[in-house]
Amino acid sequence: MAISIRRFQELEAKIERLQRELNKAEGAYDELLKRLKKEHGCESVEGAECLLEDLEAKLKKAEAKADRAAEEFELEWGEVLEGVR
Repeated sequence: MAISIRRFQELEAKIERLQRELNKAEGAYDELLKRLKKEHGCESVEGAECLLEDLEAKLKKAEAKADRAAEEFELEWGEVLEGVR
């Protein structure tokens, strides 16, 4: 089955467009990896995911600690502060 010259040119143009899109995506990916390395010391996406998990765990602990401190403050000073209003 032979294809027409027009169909061939259409396919060729589509391939060239897709190649440009791929090159653009690869460039963006490379730039993001450089930024991850520079800003966070991560060598790969997997390393960044591990770092993110660690930071999320630390954030969760810090939030829990802040919540406890707020509760303790409210228990200790709540009545005093209500009297000031």
